[in-house]
Amino acid sequence: MQLLLSTVLSAFALTAVSASIAPNSVAKLQLTTNTDLCVGSTGTAVGSPLSLESCNSALTTFNLPRGAPGTATQLALNATLSGAGPKACASAHGLDVDGTLILDVCQDDAAQRWTVQGETGKGPIVAGTGSGVYCLTASSTTEGSAITYSACSGSEKQEWSPVAA
Repeated sequence: MQLLLSTVLSAFALTAVSASIAPNSVAKLQLTTNTDLCVGSTGTAVGSPLSLESCNSALTTFNLPRGAPGTATQLALNATLSGAGPKACASAHGLDVDGTLILDVCQDDAAQRWTVQGETGKGPIVAGTGSGVYCLTASSTTEGSAITYSACSGSEKQEWSPVAA
């Protein structure tokens, strides 16, 4: 009986960790080294920089049109989807390496496609189709730190957990 219970609990834990985010669902992208901080923005205007913000903020909730993990999708700031202004997405358009990511008008643009890895519950968010060399990177693990477009290095500042919101 103990073996059966242990097996059932192990299967449940694996299922919970590898849960996926369905297309057009909202999610928060938590930094795994500080689970109280998520990818977010301090505003909804085009040009607003992305930064680490308290996961309790409404400006840390993103719509993932193609879901996650493993599929290249936009990261559309949920707070901009119902307002009168433009829909805003995380964008690396025109950025140099290590530049701070910004919100830009959502369009079908390679600079707005991100592959949220994390088949094991955590992983990098890679530019493009997931085989790219640039990742969403927290410049530091403290609130307010910039989210940059940086070379993927396997750093803890590039490890995110997608969590359904």
